[in-house]
Amino acid sequence: MNANPHHPVVVGDVHQVLAALQPHVARGARLIAVDGVTSAGKSTLRAQLCEALPEFTPIELDDYLVKDTGKYVDALRFDELSVRLESAPRKVVSGVCVLLALRRFGLTPDVHIYVKRMAKWGWADRDEVEGEEIEELAQAVGVSAADFSLHLEVRAYHRGVAPQRVADIVLERLEAN
Repeated sequence: MNANPHHPVVVGDVHQVLAALQPHVARGARLIAVDGVTSAGKSTLRAQLCEALPEFTPIELDDYLVKDTGKYVDALRFDELSVRLESAPRKVVSGVCVLLALRRFGLTPDVHIYVKRMAKWGWADRDEVEGEEIEELAQAVGVSAADFSLHLEVRAYHRGVAPQRVADIVLERLEAN
C-alpha cells in the first residue's frame, strides 16, 4: 500500500491545468492557490486562469508584501490582505509559501496548484529547495546563511509543507533556454 495516497495530476501547460481544474470549478471551488518558488511562473498562471475563469478574482500575495525585510509570510500586510480575501467570493491566490499565508486566515484551498520550473535535466529549483547551496554560497562569500533568510524560509516551507508533493495539480513549466 502506498504510504502517500496523494497523487497530483501532473501537466505541462495552462490548457491542461484548465482541463484538470474543470471538475473542481464545476463542484463549486471557491479558492484556488498557485504555489511555487520565486520566478516559477505563478503570477503568469494566475493571470491565465483568471482570464479563462472570469468569475475568479486574481490575488497576488506580493501585492501585500512589505519589501526588503528578508521575510515573506511574516512580511505580508495581513489586515489589507484579509479585506481582499473576504471581498472576493471566488479567487485565485498566488505567491511563495501560499499555503502558510492562507493558513494564517484559517483557509484551505479547494485546489492547490504547484508550478515547477523545469529544465532539460529536471526540476530547475530542486537544489534551491532541497540542497545545501545557500549555506555553501554564504560560506563562499563570507556571510552568514541567515543573510539569505528569505531563501531559508522558502526552503523550510518546501521541506516542512512539501507543496510540490501535496498539490492537486503540478504544472511542470519548461523554462526558456
